[in-house]
Amino acid sequence: MKRLLQKANEHLSKTGEDGESRYTLIQNKLGDRGINIPITADILKFMIQNKQPHESIHKMDVEFYESFLRFSGKAKKFLMEIKFEIDLQPLKAEKRVLFFEVKEMKPLNQDWIKSRIFNRPPLLSYIEGNMILDLNQLEAVRKVPLGSIKHFELKDDKLWVKLGL
Repeated sequence: MKRLLQKANEHLSKTGEDGESRYTLIQNKLGDRGINIPITADILKFMIQNKQPHESIHKMDVEFYESFLRFSGKAKKFLMEIKFEIDLQPLKAEKRVLFFEVKEMKPLNQDWIKSRIFNRPPLLSYIEGNMILDLNQLEAVRKVPLGSIKHFELKDDKLWVKLGL
């Protein structure tokens, strides 16, 4: 498979008669078309809890709303359990990575809670108040070998991601 993709990449990177690469020509013909991939809160929750568990975070839940997503649960520090709710607003997309800004955190805005929840490489990272979600870690996205995120939105309790050239 890897060899096939390398050959396809070599073929696409060749230039045509007018000097444009074949990749650019194909991209221009396809326009804004792409593949829509739905990501549910359950998939994200499963990836966080089961693939990369953290012993101090309990009863974690992920919910999608129309304009933000919410992480909630309990964080344990020393002998105290602290309930938390973190609201994240979509910020931008680069290649196959989504950036979310932390808009609100209840009851306390504590960086140690955010870093324990969101620092779970390679799926999640937390840098300067932003959660970074690497979609290549999700099987549904990994099945599409080419393309980057053209558009994403929270709609119908799902995160819809459009991958295109």
